[in-house]
Amino acid sequence: MSVNRIPRVRLAKNLRDVLVVRVLRNSCREYMTNHRKRIGLAQQIRWHFSYYRRALREGVYRVYLFQNDSGTPVGYGAALLRDGALYVTECVAPNFRGQGYGRAILDELIAIGSHERRTLIAEIWRSNKASIALHANSGFALETTRQQSGADLYVYRLEPRAKNI
Repeated sequence: MSVNRIPRVRLAKNLRDVLVVRVLRNSCREYMTNHRKRIGLAQQIRWHFSYYRRALREGVYRVYLFQNDSGTPVGYGAALLRDGALYVTECVAPNFRGQGYGRAILDELIAIGSHERRTLIAEIWRSNKASIALHANSGFALETTRQQSGADLYVYRLEPRAKNI
């Protein structure tokens, strides 16, 4: 089954949104490359007020919340600006995997990177075959492999697409 329509997307701007993202993120935590532990409610609230609001204002970090036609959150995409590139992360809630939402989320992040003329970087565990295939099929190229926490971490890169003149 695949997504019939493009899911609704909005920038997570308020505490309510980032609390929804917390639930989604915890459902994907085994695939996270930086922090795999469950994030608690107080921890997410602290993060929102001490980091995210400022990072969003400064354009350093943003999270996009995706919903299906009935308004149910299905996943999120995040972009961290570092060294001129956007480091991207996607998460699809377990109940919605295999339906094309991962592709829709990644396509949105690619469009953002293209609009901003930024290289996209995705760090993916070697064991995450679905994410590797998704990124490879979207034009990302394997740049390097490194060890992290005793496992292979693949670093994929996508250069910004040329704009039509």
